[in-house]
Amino acid sequence: MASFIPENIIEEILGRVDIVELISSYFPVKKVGRNFKATCPFHKEKTPSFIISQDKQIFHCFGCGEGGNVIHFLMKYERLEFPEAVRSLAKRAGITVPEEKKETRSSLGLFKINELAMQFYQKIFLSSEQGQVARQYINKRNLSDETISGFGLGFAPNNGTALVDFLRQKGIDFEEAKRSGLIIRRQEREGYFYFFRGRRVYPIFDIS
Repeated sequence: MASFIPENIIEEILGRVDIVELISSYFPVKKVGRNFKATCPFHKEKTPSFIISQDKQIFHCFGCGEGGNVIHFLMKYERLEFPEAVRSLAKRAGITVPEEKKETRSSLGLFKINELAMQFYQKIFLSSEQGQVARQYINKRNLSDETISGFGLGFAPNNGTALVDFLRQKGIDFEEAKRSGLIIRRQEREGYFYFFRGRRVYPIFDIS
């Protein structure tokens, strides 16, 4: 059963599990300069565009836009929830994870909702026409694609139901989504809408 995992445990895992060693245990990677390159496992491609930075401990695919740290990779590759991926990496690193506390179970749904929202906003930022202005602004700040992917920068479309529709497709309970602070029930008519419309989104990676 999934459970809350203390932030210090997650930080220890990120410090001890090398992203190149982890990814190369699943498929071959080739060193190119300071980075490593491979064929992306998340979409079909002929020319490798999957880059791993050992210095920054993140990966990024310039073909499909997937990216993140070792936890994000394992979640995507093994199709695991966040706590499951963390526990798997902890085992790999020989780190003991505390037993589950009942009072923290309800927080897991909020972590999942925020993770899904981050993915949604980042996809809009990277591939939509609405995200173009946000991309132009970020480009002026000279942020690399690896940094954008690793920190999950995104854009909230100027549409009151876009995130709501996305969460509905993922089977998210809306009462739980309301607790996350991302959406709110309409008062004038049935349904929900979400905050942060038409804005750049900068996720805060804090397990608390």
